[in-house]
Amino acid sequence: MHDGEEHITIGALMEDVYALFRSRDDYEDVSEAEHDLVARIQYASAVVQAEKVTPPGSWDPYGR
Repeated sequence: MHDGEEHITIGALMEDVYALFRSRDDYEDVSEAEHDLVARIQYASAVVQAEKVTPPGSWDPYGR
């Protein structure tokens, strides 16, 4: 992804993040949404990173 494309994508994502947080009722709800969002982003990142390092033909039974 080029810098300009990434910036646009992250910018659009940030608008949605602000909307998500503003839709919460109080501080505690915003905090819970933040923790949930961070966990989901970390999980998605781990999945994609694993996909990018998976060798052709996938892993053998021993994870090599």
